[in-house]
Amino acid sequence: MGVKALPDPDDIQIPAGEPTYIVMYSGGLSSYEAARRCIEQFGHDRVELWFADTNTEDPDLYRFNDDVERLLGTKIRRIAQVGDDGEELDIWDEMERWNVIANSMIDQCSSGLKRRPLRQLLRSEFDPDEAVVVIGFDNIEDCNRIRNARHHQRPYSTYFPLLEGET
Repeated sequence: MGVKALPDPDDIQIPAGEPTYIVMYSGGLSSYEAARRCIEQFGHDRVELWFADTNTEDPDLYRFNDDVERLLGTKIRRIAQVGDDGEELDIWDEMERWNVIANSMIDQCSSGLKRRPLRQLLRSEFDPDEAVVVIGFDNIEDCNRIRNARHHQRPYSTYFPLLEGET
C-alpha cells in the first residue's frame, strides 16, 4: 500500500549536461538512501549533501551523520541560520522571533531554519541549469508533499530517487 507521485504537468526536466545533484539531507534513513543512490548513479563529484541544522537535533542524528559520511565517502555540508548577532539560531529562537509556538499546523521552524536557508544558499551558488534538488521522499509520502516540494524548488529541477519507476 502507498501512493504514487504522479508526474506534475509543470515538471521541469533534468538539465542537460552534468548538473550537480544537491541532496537535501535531513539526517534520516530516506535521505541517506537518496544520497547513496545519487552517488551510485552520478558519482561523488556530482553529488553534494546539504544538512540544515536546527541546533536542537537529537545527538544520535549527528552520530548518524558521521556514520553516513564514512559509509558514503563524502562530507555533509552543515548549514545553520544565524541571527543578527551572528549566533546560530535554534527552534526556540525561531518561535520567539515569530511569536508562535511551532506545531503540526505551523511549521515556522522547519521553514525558517531548513527550507528557506537551503533555498537561499542554492540560489546564491547555482543557476537553475546547474543543479538538481534531490529529496528522499518515498512511495508512502503524501502526494501533496511531493507536489509542494516540486513547486517550492522551482525553477530548479527536483529528483526523487526513491520514487524511480513510480513517477
